[in-house]
Amino acid sequence: MPGQETTWKTKKALVIGGTGGIGLSCTHTLLDLGCQVTALGRPKSRPELAGVQGLSVVSMEIRTPEQTIAQLQDETGPLTQWDILICAFGPYLHGPLTLAAPGDWQHITLLNLALPGALVSAVLPGMMERRFGRILLFGGTGADRINGYRQTAVYQAAKAGLGVLAKSVSSQAAEFGVSCNVICPGYIATEYYSPGLLAQARRHLPQGEPGKPEDLDELIRLLVKNPANLLNGAIISAGQGL
Repeated sequence: MPGQETTWKTKKALVIGGTGGIGLSCTHTLLDLGCQVTALGRPKSRPELAGVQGLSVVSMEIRTPEQTIAQLQDETGPLTQWDILICAFGPYLHGPLTLAAPGDWQHITLLNLALPGALVSAVLPGMMERRFGRILLFGGTGADRINGYRQTAVYQAAKAGLGVLAKSVSSQAAEFGVSCNVICPGYIATEYYSPGLLAQARRHLPQGEPGKPEDLDELIRLLVKNPANLLNGAIISAGQGL
């Protein structure tokens, strides 16, 4: 489309978890599109991000939705400014339900579900007013459907709620040019993977090797560009056939 590149250069994107793992790939994809990107994360571990044109990095420790939103607004301005929101962040918990303490439930649910939900609620009015918005959330492995889990139930229960969030956004805001979709990646080898988790991935994956963050780049690009908002409220499994 004529002028499309200029249009993307006017878009402002916020990536939660945008300085590492899958979130870093999201940041690079948005920069390649020409967007003005703010990545929330820990820049000290990514010195190569310093001075990148079109990129600003907000460094903070994410503790609660309230703290995150308040600090973001202090450092970047009102959250209604964002045209694109990507949430590629969420702590993981491994262990049976019998060992999950109340604090585990609170921590995992707050940061994997309540934080994305609060951010969506904050950015949505601006997107609807401008009649453009792209929201991309990252679910858990296999969280594209309701399953039972022996070791990851707390984490997966929180991540499964993102599907309800995405479908609710699409039902309320599609007519305003806003889309919200969820990617449920499989085993993606990032700096956060332990050797034990990599060994587990190799045992379970049909292809025998976990993916790389950059393997998701084209899917991320598709969901951000999303002509005519054809994909909206989708929960997409990207688990290599797991």
